[in-house]
Formats: sequence, structure tokens, C-alpha cells
Amino acid sequence: MTVTIPPSILVGFRIMRALCPKVFPMSCLLLLVWPLAAQQDPPEAAGTPSADVGAPSGYSGPAVLSRGDQPVANAVVADTIQPFLNVNRVYGTGLSGVVTGAAPNALQSGVDLGFGLRETHRWKRITLSVEYTGSYRDYTGPSAENGLNQFLTATAVSQLKRHLVLSIRQTGGILKQDIGDLLIQPEFLETSSTVPTNEPFSNGMKLIDSVATLTYQKTRRLSFSGTIEGSLVREDSTLIVGTNIGIVRADVNYRLSSRATIGLAYSFNHFSYTTFGSTDVENAGVEYSWRATKSVDLALEGGMAHSNTLGLVVVPIDPVLAALLGETTVIQVSDRAINTPTMNARVTKRWHGVSADLDYLRGISPGNGLVLASRQVALTAGLQYSGAKHWTVSIDAGRNTMAELGATTSYTGNTIGVSFSRLIRPSVQAVGRFGVLPVDYNGPQALNRTYYRAQIGLIFTPSQIPVALR
Repeated sequence: MTVTIPPSILVGFRIMRALCPKVFPMSCLLLLVWPLAAQQDPPEAAGTPSADVGAPSGYSGPAVLSRGDQPVANAVVADTIQPFLNVNRVYGTGLSGVVTGAAPNALQSGVDLGFGLRETHRWKRITLSVEYTGSYRDYTGPSAENGLNQFLTATAVSQLKRHLVLSIRQTGGILKQDIGDLLIQPEFLETSSTVPTNEPFSNGMKLIDSVATLTYQKTRRLSFSGTIEGSLVREDSTLIVGTNIGIVRADVNYRLSSRATIGLAYSFNHFSYTTFGSTDVENAGVEYSWRATKSVDLALEGGMAHSNTLGLVVVPIDPVLAALLGETTVIQVSDRAINTPTMNARVTKRWHGVSADLDYLRGISPGNGLVLASRQVALTAGLQYSGAKHWTVSIDAGRNTMAELGATTSYTGNTIGVSFSRLIRPSVQAVGRFGVLPVDYNGPQALNRTYYRAQIGLIFTPSQIPVALR
């Protein structure tokens, strides 16, 4: 009798088999810092105010980069439900986002009808937040990209014990265009590192992402956190490779004062693809977060990443053999180990009605389907003004470069965008965005394009919702 094992089970088994040998180093990291607990104050009852002098009211300390993409339910006092409907007119070049063919210089236009629902419900120990976003686009003329985009995110936060919190987030999406092209998108994409948010060549994507985080607040100052994450991304185009991602993270953080936090973080990442090849990445680093002034926050994380990449490479052969075989190159299996320094930095500044942020990231990324596991360097900046009574204006710019490990394939994407929202009346909001996306891909097909996209429309909702920056 023949037993057929579903592909999803095989993918999960391979990821877990790769993760198991890495659990020991992560456990050692926690054990090394556990003695700090003996030096701290005894655990306090939930809700006990901090004794730190000068701590701003409601301020829980500077943000920690290693915990930036953990699932968090919307911080609301009461249960809420918020439906919305938006109608946009879309203009631009290269709206189809195809990989092949000449540069898409022709101007296209279309109509985008969006709809969604955001709901949060609180029980005694559990908070559940669900967000559904959908949009239907219809471009002028025949287009394979006409169709429905759907995005569903559910986040649950449970207070298991007085100092123990479990957070779970489940995300799923079926999209006809890249996520970064959607005007309204889930807020967690601002900090998520595994779900792709800017895929200019994508013309159809299916994705699923699961994150579970357990946080233990040992004392008022000392906390431990562990996260398991898995995601699958599949592209409709056969030229773009699908990605499987498995991540285990652990960190320990200690609040030095009301304005400073220091910590250690470790992560193991496993990237595999629908083609031959996989990459395992171990990353260990030190992080420091500091509120320099009442309006300036600084967060730093630096360390070292060790990666092992298994793939196929094209290599030249000996001229004598080439003359006999009639071939100048061969394809062989490559198993390459690389050590790479990593850095993550974020600076935020707030004025009256104005906020600015600057982010720098250097490390190893799973790629975007055109390039696979890569050295990544990304720099983004944003400025938002909401000082006026009814206006909000945002400006953002960024540059993202990825150079594939063990290969010459590379990708460079730039983003320059302006977004605005105008509250016309309590239930009606005018929104718009204009963006320029220069893209350079150096691979089997060299592509150098610049996309222009503009959207303008109305949102109907009981309360104002923000326009996505990027």
C-alpha cells in the first residue's frame, strides 16, 4: 500500500528538522543571563506602577528592535468594530508588474474598490483583534491583474499568568498585485520582516504567515521572550521562486532605567525555495534602546550572522575538457558558509504634530523571489505631519539592495512617495498617494525600470484610518 504525504507536512518536517539542532544554543543564551534575575527586585503584582523616577506616564521604556515584529493586539479600552469602504482611481506605468518584456512606459488607469473590517474584542484574559482588507481592481483594457486582493490578519494576546503573556498572529493573503502597491494595508507590515511588502514584479501572490511569542516578565526590569514563526509565499509567475521560511528567536532584555534598555538576542532562520536550494542563518547580537530626550528615541542592534547556503552555481571547466566536451561551463552543487556583520538601527523624532523616523538595516534576507538568500542593506526615512485639524501628510523614501549569497544576481529597489489624507466630515476621508519606484534587477534577465503610481479616492468609515506610508 502506498501512502502519500501532503507537501505541506513535508515542508513543516524539513523546517523542524533544521530547527531542532539550534534549540541548544538558544537555551544556553537564556541560561547565561538568568542569574541576573537573582539581582533584581522580587516580582510585583500586575498593575503595580514603576518606581523609576522621571518615567513618563504610560511610558514602558524605549522600543526593542528584536521585538518589533511580535504580534500585539490593538490597545483599546473597550470592544470596537470598524467597517470601511474606499473608492480609488489608480494611474501609473507598469501596473501589471510583469518580469518579461520591454519597460512598461504606457500609462494605465483603473478603478479600485476597497472594503474591510477591523474588530477587537476583549475578554478577561484574552484580547482578539481581526482585520480583513479586500480590494477589487479593474484596469482599462484586458489585464491579467484585474481581480480581487484579500488580506486577513487575526491577533490574539492571552495573559496566561501574572507575568506570562502568549501572543499569536495568523496572516493570510491572496493578491493580484504586490502588497506595497495597496493604499490601505495591515499595520503590522510596518515591522514584519518575513512577509514581502514591496514586490514590483509580482502579478499574483499567495502567502500565509504564523507567529507565536511567549514573553515572561521576571521582574519590573528583566524580561525574556521567545518567538516561533513560519511563512509560505507563492507567486503566480513561474519566473519568481516561492519561499518557505522558519524562524526561532529568543531574547532577554534588562531595563537599566526608565530611558534605557539593554539586551541579548539570538535567532535561527531557515529559508528554502520551490527550486533547489536552502539557507540556514544563525544571528546573535547585542541591542540597546535609549530615549535620548522626551522627543527622540534611539534603538540599536548589532551582531554577527553565520549562514550556510546550499545551491547550484555555474562554474567554468578546464579548457582541455571544454574542447573535448564542447561545453565551457557546468552546473554543480555549492555549499558555502559566510560570516556577515549585522546591524539594525532606528531613530525617531517627534515635534508638535510632526514625527520623523530613520531606519537602517544590514543583514541576511530570504530574498524576494527573483534573488534568493541575500546580503541586504536597506535605508528608509519617513516624515509625517498631522498638526492641522483635518490634514495628515506623509513623505517617505527608501533604498533596498540585495546581493544573492554565492551568486552574482542582485536587486536594487528605490521608493519615493507622498501620501495625504483629508478629513472631509466625520465619516468621509479623502486620501491619495503618489510614488516613484526605480528598480534595477541583475539576473538571467537584466531589468532596469522606473514605475510611477498614483491613487486618489475616498474612504467611508465611522472613524479615521491612516494611509499606508510604505
